[in-house]
Amino acid sequence: MTEDTVENAAQNLSPKKHLVILVHGIRDIARWKSEVAAPLRKAGFAVEPTNYGRMNLIEFLLPISYFRRQAIDDVWIQIQHAIRRHPGKRVSIIAHSFGTYIVATLLKRQFNLQLCRVIFCGSVVQSKFPFEQIDDRYEGSIVNEVGTADPWPALAESVTTGYGSAGTYGFERPGVRDRYYNGAGHGYFLNAKFCEDRWVKVLESEDKENVEDGDVPAESPPLWVRLISIFKIKYILLAAIAIALAMYVIGLLKPPPPPPPPPQVGFEIFNQDRVVDLSDWKPVPDEALSLPTSKTIWHDRLKLKRLRDDIRTFAMRRAVTGDVKPEFSSSTHRLTVRDASERPLIQWRPINRLYDVLIDVSNEPVGEWFDVKVDSVYWNVFLTPESQWIGIPVQFPTQSIRLEVRSSSRAFGSFQRAAYPRSETPENHLVNEPTAEKSADGHSIVWNIDKPSQNWVYRLAWEW
Repeated sequence: MTEDTVENAAQNLSPKKHLVILVHGIRDIARWKSEVAAPLRKAGFAVEPTNYGRMNLIEFLLPISYFRRQAIDDVWIQIQHAIRRHPGKRVSIIAHSFGTYIVATLLKRQFNLQLCRVIFCGSVVQSKFPFEQIDDRYEGSIVNEVGTADPWPALAESVTTGYGSAGTYGFERPGVRDRYYNGAGHGYFLNAKFCEDRWVKVLESEDKENVEDGDVPAESPPLWVRLISIFKIKYILLAAIAIALAMYVIGLLKPPPPPPPPPQVGFEIFNQDRVVDLSDWKPVPDEALSLPTSKTIWHDRLKLKRLRDDIRTFAMRRAVTGDVKPEFSSSTHRLTVRDASERPLIQWRPINRLYDVLIDVSNEPVGEWFDVKVDSVYWNVFLTPESQWIGIPVQFPTQSIRLEVRSSSRAFGSFQRAAYPRSETPENHLVNEPTAEKSADGHSIVWNIDKPSQNWVYRLAWEW
């Protein structure tokens, strides 16, 4: 088709009836066009639809021209075809949503396109569109139907580039007749009744500037729609990306932080001896568990030094199964005892009673070795024959430890040793090295450990 052919096809050969071309939005391909076409045909207009396919939301929002240009080219080919099929008739266009963007672009690009009336609804054309440059390509003013509750044009303008919000706010400029409809959404206009009441009158009128008003006064769009029009989402996203990139680049340029200092240790232990005297131990009947019946004496001897001035207390935690409260004393330092037991949810008393023995070492000079002696008396312990054992948890760097059990009243049988991390159990960590021995008379067992591992437990178990 030549340019002259298109121009001649749009000439006013019939004073009233003419061809109306429908251009849909991105997701309303068929239904509304058939609804709108019926009253138009009833009024004597020829109607031709166009179809550029269903454009998904991503294609619609992407700020690249490929998908938009493809739709524009498809519609232009179909418009030319429709005009050829109706020679000699005036041509008007009704466009919705993205269809308004297509028609506005064609009016700007195709110099040989001559139209009678142009009707937009749900328009995503920018309010600054240069109608003054193309107002010789259509008759009268463009009719722009505006839904005051339609957020989609404003959202399209806020999220991406190239679109505007004329379908939400109107164009408000010469050459366009904005008609506002309070509470109207994006698809409010796409039905037979609205077409019959509004669009047929516009298309039939010979007075191109005499157009009925919409709702007066017009309501404002919802607050959130106005906010996204002020604070554009695309600029917020760009700012966030720019800040993230800047922080990433700064992070690359910034030298890596120095490694954290190793955790400070409060004490270093040269040696720790634990001697448990079972000479007064004896089985305890159930009815005597709450009485001081079976006596066990523990002697702890330590040589240690304080490494930090802010560390003023050396703590030893003791766990016992007896009901009678143990007794703690020291011939070298002042000490206090704190009950750290937690009662279980079911039993009326805890299985193990925990005591924190707090030894005041504030008068000891930092960095110098000193001796600590703690003596403890436990009542009614070691009551389960198959689980009689003592142990030392190594909390601080330690040069050596010594474990001894003794009894002047009875001899020990076999014994077993285990060394294991505190988070594990002793069964898989038995020790077989000849670092422990039982006395010739069987009344004592001694185990010496050099350079024990920190955060390990060293356990000595025996049978009578």
